Amino acid sequence: RTGDLAWTRPLPGSARVCGLLPDGESVVVLQADGTLGTWRAADGASLGSTRVYPGADADACGFHGTTPVLDRDRLVLMPRVGSPPWFVGAWDRATGKLLWQAPFEEVRSPSRSALAATDGGYLCLTPYSPPREASRIVLRLLDRDTGVSLQQIEPVGLSAAYGLVSLATGWGSVVVV
Repeated sequence: RTGDLAWTRPLPGSARVCGLLPDGESVVVLQADGTLGTWRAADGASLGSTRVYPGADADACGFHGTTPVLDRDRLVLMPRVGSPPWFVGAWDRATGKLLWQAPFEEVRSPSRSALAATDGGYLCLTPYSPPREASRIVLRLLDRDTGVSLQQIEPVGLSAAYGLVSLATGWGSVVVV
């Protein structure tokens, strides 16, 4: 309320920050090397850190600003990898263990991808640019526990998008910008 600095803490990893993710009473920081640190928001007390491992040639920072999603006990992200197949993965926040991985082989370039949590899973927006065809957008609803694609739609007339917000359960109300 005063604008005074409340606390500062060193980051557990040495890589750049990919996301500052509030989680109720704590603050979670994801770094490009996969380090995930958590601090109590009120006083900066460390609540621990772990490491997620998206792959040998991967970067935990999402493609072109794809924001990671914190969902209760897991971190869900579309990591930057050197070449296809691109994927969405879920990692256990406490252990860093990979829980599931959902590949998207048909995506030629994951630029402008987006993720959002819903009550039952995750919405994933990815552009699809097949050779010699018009670009289009693909929206998938992924199961929270397995990453299996429960439903997929390709909005008619939408060839580019920059963000995604889920306002309700499942498809409920989805806003694509």
